[in-house]
Amino acid sequence: MPANPKKLRIVDKKHLARTRTLPCIVKNSECFGSIVAHHTDSVGSGGSDLDAIPICIRHHAEGHTIGWTTFQEKYGINFKEYIDGINKRQT
Repeated sequence: MPANPKKLRIVDKKHLARTRTLPCIVKNSECFGSIVAHHTDSVGSGGSDLDAIPICIRHHAEGHTIGWTTFQEKYGINFKEYIDGINKRQT
């Protein structure tokens, strides 16, 4: 058995569609463009569709540029707490 087994990826297209209807996680006047469902864990590493956050294309590009840890610190956002709250409300 590998030391770090790959986690099982959960695919939920309906959840992703719902996520894209929510406002950007940043929720400020700098938001621009359509909302995408960003996987907080990469799909390649088994990231679940249930771990996606709604983010406008401007902030999505910024997150990829500055890194997601720095992004969360800059905006005072905790992806895990946000996801836990969204998933509780959608069940």
